Amino acid sequence: MTTGGRRAVGGFCADGRDDIGMCYPAERSVVDGATGDQMHVLDAGPREGTDGYWAPSGEPMVLPLPGEPVPGALWRSSGILMVVAHGDRPRVVWRTEPEDGANGGAALGDVDGTGEMAVGAAGFSDGFRCYAANTGELLWRRDGSSSPVSNALAVDVDGDGRDEFVWAEGASVIAARDGADLWQAEVAATVRYLTPIRGDDRDGLLATCDDGVTYALW
Repeated sequence: MTTGGRRAVGGFCADGRDDIGMCYPAERSVVDGATGDQMHVLDAGPREGTDGYWAPSGEPMVLPLPGEPVPGALWRSSGILMVVAHGDRPRVVWRTEPEDGANGGAALGDVDGTGEMAVGAAGFSDGFRCYAANTGELLWRRDGSSSPVSNALAVDVDGDGRDEFVWAEGASVIAARDGADLWQAEVAATVRYLTPIRGDDRDGLLATCDDGVTYALW
């Protein structure tokens, strides 16, 4: 099997073992982590109702879905987010409109403390968006700049027991919840990738930048 792009390792089925999610070029596959057997496959291009739009490549994340016998997956491709339920036959639960953005890697988190997962991603045509992971309902958004964006994280940076979404626009690192900024920090160069640092009381992060330096924010 030829694969490309990033992969996800997680429990995509109900056997208690890890499996592997992958995509190439627009075929989303889940294979058994122990045997390599293909369990689920969805051809993501061209998408129905998108005027022939293909969703090539993709970054998968494990996403349990209510009422489904096995976990589904969140996929971020260039210009689109998709949630796929696996079940007996893989199907798209919801998606954003093609070429509407999602240029930064997405994050999953319980940002309201209810146990319901939300999806956050930067780089949409109108900035950062937060969606209900199960339904695709737009929960909130925040205006963005024209600067390049990083991936998003769902981390507890203020120590209140709830996740916040954190991402970067250019050299600005932003933490927000419910559409309101919690804090903003500046580093010396454009941020390309954020990595969480898990702490006992609150979380920090590493910001890897264009100047070759990784900055720790705590």
